[in-house]
Amino acid sequence: MDANRQPPVNDRAPGRSPRQTRIVHVINDLGVGGTEHLFAKHLRRLGGRYPEFSNRVVVLGRGETAHGEYLAMLPNRPVFLGFHGRYRNLPASWRCIGQLRRLLYRAAPDLVHSYLWNADVFTAIAKMGLGIPQVAHIVDRRGDRNARKPMTRWRTRLTGRLLRRQGNRFVAVSRASAEHARRQLLLPEGDIVTAHNGIPVEQFRVPERAGSGDRQRLVVGTISNFSEEKGHRYLIEAFGILAHRNDAMDLKIAGGDRGVARTELEGMVKRLGLSGRIEFLGRVASAADFYRNIDLFVVPSIYAEGLPTTILEAMAARLPVVVTGVGGAGEAIRDGIEGIIVPARDPAALAAAMARLGEAPERRLAMGEAGLRRVKNDFTIEAMTRTIVERVYRPMGERL
Repeated sequence: MDANRQPPVNDRAPGRSPRQTRIVHVINDLGVGGTEHLFAKHLRRLGGRYPEFSNRVVVLGRGETAHGEYLAMLPNRPVFLGFHGRYRNLPASWRCIGQLRRLLYRAAPDLVHSYLWNADVFTAIAKMGLGIPQVAHIVDRRGDRNARKPMTRWRTRLTGRLLRRQGNRFVAVSRASAEHARRQLLLPEGDIVTAHNGIPVEQFRVPERAGSGDRQRLVVGTISNFSEEKGHRYLIEAFGILAHRNDAMDLKIAGGDRGVARTELEGMVKRLGLSGRIEFLGRVASAADFYRNIDLFVVPSIYAEGLPTTILEAMAARLPVVVTGVGGAGEAIRDGIEGIIVPARDPAALAAAMARLGEAPERRLAMGEAGLRRVKNDFTIEAMTRTIVERVYRPMGERL
């Protein structure tokens, strides 16, 4: 039996009907990613702890791209609709929306919970006229209704218009995401519930970290995909500043597929003469093992983030964290307590923060312990799912 699973309980209010609330959960795909991992963990917790809900999973994408670990967490085999490509491929998009509409019509769920932009918008269109309320999970801070680019303006305004329908509710992964949705999508503040991202703490928790002097070289690490918003080039620039002053520090970059973005970053490393000091690991089999083998975790994001779960995972692994003040990072990390917060797009500030912690092993240990305490208290998968159940699913179910 999964150590993280607890026996099912029915903690509904006395006198409630035993009929299950039927929920269809819709997500873009189940490839490796922070939101996809969170989705699978939430479904496992929901299915194992709350029998008052029946859960069905629909994936817009293809089954062959699904990550086996995530599939194993789900309560049942998902329905894959086979969509691939971008939403701008209108024939493929409309086919997928039609498939989803037929599925929702047949399933007749009490509500549908969507995750990520394609799923949010496709679901909003597919359910028109079916009388099914939607919960949209606001996982980031994308979109600008006043952007210079016409496509960005159109996409942001259309998203808001589709989602602002009577009976819909919204779950934001951070207060920053909630505020962005209110300002850019014009979602009603009273319809947004903040349920901070949560993690299974014990999966990432490590024994007490070694004291000063136990490792000859300081290892800095980061893990994410290679999209522009992740800010890898600023981290590489910052490490370049440090490398000339500290020859006992290395940087390990995990995650992401091989492609143009990674090739460009590898070229940058070579031009800076850092090939022997910066290692690209690609996808790692175990994020927990990755955290266990580094001394300092860095999140150099420059925009769009809601609340990266990697911050929480690193905290659970007793790591001090250097983060940019983007999105909900500051809702998890308190500057000077669990880590250091620096401005985005500022390699010098990033380098200074890494240098400060690199030279202070006892401070790193203290921050790591503080991080573990904080994530255990405030950022567990149990707390996240409980908030969604108590403040979203149950109130919506009571209206049925």
